[in-house]
Amino acid sequence: MKTIHLLTAFAFLVLSTNTIAQTPVDAPTGTDTTIVPTWDLNGTAHGNPGGRDYVYNNLSWPDYLATCYVFGYNDTLFSAINGNNLVTPPTFNCSGLTNVIYDPAQSNLANGELYYTGITTYKYIAGGSYTVNTNIAVRVRITFTDGAGSPITAQYYNSVLLIPVTGDFNVNVIFESLSPAGADYAPPGVADTWTPSISLFDYLSNDPATSICTSIDPGSFYSFTVGTVVPTIGDYCEGEDIYLSGTISGANITFDWSGPNGFASLDLLDTIFASSISESGEYILEVINDFGCPNRDTTTVTVNALPNVVANANELEMCDGDTLILTGSGAVSYSWDNSVTDGIGFVPTVGGPVKYIVTGTDVNACENIDSVEVTVLELPDVVASANETVLCEGDSLILTGAGAVSYSWNNGVVDGVGFVPAGGTVKYIITGTGANACLKLDSVEVTVNTVDATVTTTDPSITANASNAIYQWLICEGDSYSVISGEIAQDFDAIANGTYAVIVEENGCIDTSECTLIVTVGIDVNSFFEDVSIFPNPVQESISITLGSLDEVSIKVYSIDGQIVYQKDNINASIHHFEFNEASGVYFLEVIHNGLKSQYKLIKE
Repeated sequence: MKTIHLLTAFAFLVLSTNTIAQTPVDAPTGTDTTIVPTWDLNGTAHGNPGGRDYVYNNLSWPDYLATCYVFGYNDTLFSAINGNNLVTPPTFNCSGLTNVIYDPAQSNLANGELYYTGITTYKYIAGGSYTVNTNIAVRVRITFTDGAGSPITAQYYNSVLLIPVTGDFNVNVIFESLSPAGADYAPPGVADTWTPSISLFDYLSNDPATSICTSIDPGSFYSFTVGTVVPTIGDYCEGEDIYLSGTISGANITFDWSGPNGFASLDLLDTIFASSISESGEYILEVINDFGCPNRDTTTVTVNALPNVVANANELEMCDGDTLILTGSGAVSYSWDNSVTDGIGFVPTVGGPVKYIVTGTDVNACENIDSVEVTVLELPDVVASANETVLCEGDSLILTGAGAVSYSWNNGVVDGVGFVPAGGTVKYIITGTGANACLKLDSVEVTVNTVDATVTTTDPSITANASNAIYQWLICEGDSYSVISGEIAQDFDAIANGTYAVIVEENGCIDTSECTLIVTVGIDVNSFFEDVSIFPNPVQESISITLGSLDEVSIKVYSIDGQIVYQKDNINASIHHFEFNEASGVYFLEVIHNGLKSQYKLIKE
């Protein structure tokens, strides 16, 4: 198996996020650095069990206590290792590098031995197929020794691991990875063993498209000084307290702060209460540390003005059920109390005034508040009433409202003024306006019952068309009526020629039919139409009707649903012909002479 390793170039960089930190500087003049072994594209340097040595020599090292020189590493080594590098060698690039963090549990500062630990990724064959393991434990071991090979005691100071620079010194760096269980290994690789990282890559059955990539910051020299002074918050908002702070270990340290508006303090930690915009500017901290190294550093504090937040409401006085929309202005984002969402409508409860408070936040994360008071008025207790909710056709209906000051009805109704409604059931809606101008609706349903007072006559019989009603038959006598005793059925058979009507009562309402003339009592109707015949029947296109000696005859043809589809009046011919082009079906042909009628069933093919 051929493995190819890609190694990144050095990056001479130290990052620190602590309040007081050392300042990286160039190596003292005359310093010579030797790297053993040197880098190559096969990455064998870190594959060696002994790792790599950085040897720093200078024939005239400055005195440590006088010039405050130190050397060390940040407590986080960035972009250290990746066993699944996706950049094809020999390109000097790396992908997916992991950071390693200083591990005090494994380290031995007294012996100058540092351990950094982390997790990275290897791609290898396990059980015959490739797997990508993202949980491979890795560590970087760094040891400090002097020119004679003796350990140099290190100290953890402001997130940097430091040694004093008083003469020649060596730094040894070894990259190690914990070999994974279940992988396919080439001898002498074994599982669960701390192994030089590049050696482990060679022992594993790897994807030829991947490579191992390791990188190390070769360390930095420092002049032992005060680092960046950072308040608890970089920028402040007007009215907030400014916290000036720094952290440093040791004894015999003096501090001297100075800043805008004549600010001065001899304390490392100090507070400017309720800051104003005028307290923006540069603050200087001068420090003499426990090594006797003096320095000064500055930080710029910005006090931002508060936003001019305004609370707005679409209505300050509203009626119950109305939608309230609260919006803030003068800032970037807004948060309301009472679970309100800015710009989103809701229906508040009756009462008030209620104070709604908005907190507006601007681009500087500064906040200010404002409030608006909203009153929600009660609705009038509107009640819709009718003089009757069930009426007969022709009765007068009077609708009235109560509980408000003024009223408006739909359907053109005027409150308290009677009118005659149409038949059926109608919902009448009232809008009542209270003294506070709030509106409320109510409604009442009114049913107007009608009576079917029509009749069907088959002389000399008359039938009331209304079913399941109460009937009383009458004799029409001019403008008055006489009750026919005992005639209370739906059907009435006249025993004498004359004019008849019926009183119909249904749904609690009463109406009287039109008077109907009966003329055939004692007359044989069939004898008048004994010469009438229809041919052909069934009919296809045309019909012929023989009328005999009848004159002034009317002919009507009805469909089965009662619609007249043909009519001819004043026929005096003995035979009447006409085209019949209606749809196939059953029809009824009626012959009328001198008020007498005869019906015939007609089939259309």
